Formats: sequence, structure tokens, C-alpha cells
Amino acid sequence: VKGDCLQEKILKLAGIKKARAIICALGKPEGNVFLTITAKHLNPNIIVGARADDADIAAKLRHAGADVIIMPEAIGGYKLAEEVMKKE
Repeated sequence: VKGDCLQEKILKLAGIKKARAIICALGKPEGNVFLTITAKHLNPNIIVGARADDADIAAKLRHAGADVIIMPEAIGGYKLAEEVMKKE
């Protein structure tokens, strides 16, 4: 299915009502929040994995119903610190 995933009709065409999970990793954080809300509205049992840029967006995603939230920049920071500590 090709189209804007923020539109309900596109999500329905993609089978959102029967889907087990959805990944919300759009470039704009607000889009991930909106997609989470829409996905949970159309399928309350769907597992939502979402990307957040910061703790504020992560909190909004959690409130919107996201089940798994990843902050890539934070993970990258921890990994970088871990690698630096290995060099000491």
C-alpha cells in the first residue's frame, strides 16, 4: 500500500485492524504521536513501537499508548560512552 500513513483510510487499506504491531518512526515527532493515537484507535490491541527525539516526546507517546519507545540519540550516547570507557 502506498500513501500517507497518517490517513486512516491508508492504514485501513494496509490492514491495521488485523495487524499485530506497527512501527512509528516518522521524521517528525508529532507524526509519531498522531500515528500512535490513530493506530490504537483503529486497533486497541496493536503493539506500537515508536521513535522519540527527546523525553518530552517519549512522554507524549507513552500517554498516546505506545508500548515500546526508543530514543536513538540517547542509545547512541550511551553506546559512545561505553566505547570511550573501554579505551581508558
